[in-house]
Amino acid sequence: MKKQEYESYQAYVDWQKSKIDKPGVVENLTKVRARRIKEFRNLFREFSFGSLHAKALCLGARLGEEVEALSLLGFDAIGVDLNEYPPLVIAGDFNKTLPFSDHSFSLIFSNSVDHVYDLQAWSKEIRRLLLPRGQLFLWLMLGFMGNYESIQIDKPEEITDLFPDFNILVNKPISWKVYNHALLLEKSDQKSEQHSAV
Repeated sequence: MKKQEYESYQAYVDWQKSKIDKPGVVENLTKVRARRIKEFRNLFREFSFGSLHAKALCLGARLGEEVEALSLLGFDAIGVDLNEYPPLVIAGDFNKTLPFSDHSFSLIFSNSVDHVYDLQAWSKEIRRLLLPRGQLFLWLMLGFMGNYESIQIDKPEEITDLFPDFNILVNKPISWKVYNHALLLEKSDQKSEQHSAV
């Protein structure tokens, strides 16, 4: 795994926030919004995850296309990003504590793992937010690092090793734009573990 060097944490945040602020970016994303929602929806349908009406959180959601796609599939979904885009996406930093109670979500989705600054803090927050048996669905760009990526993930184990107590439900290549790998992990049922230990 390679890591991008930043002068400070604030320099990282400012650089990540600047991507969406570049002239024409929001306009271009808005033009293809309907198509991207449909693509997200179709791709989500290929995987068996979560349950209808469950609460879902999208990390690094930009304009919220994945949030809307999950909503159309019956989830109660919200997104967080450094740049808010109401009402679908609220401001939040997934390297820090997010404004949600413990065990708030049945599903967490992200295609922005390569933008994470602190993988340990990120994985700890996911653990806090997921319900027992909750699922973590990730799309990865293995072997790629551009100007805005904070890390280059070379193999899925660099992520799955952060969640040794999660069951791996899906670990396979995909082909959608720059994303080339999908992970679907399920948090252990802590209640079951406690009962089996008695």
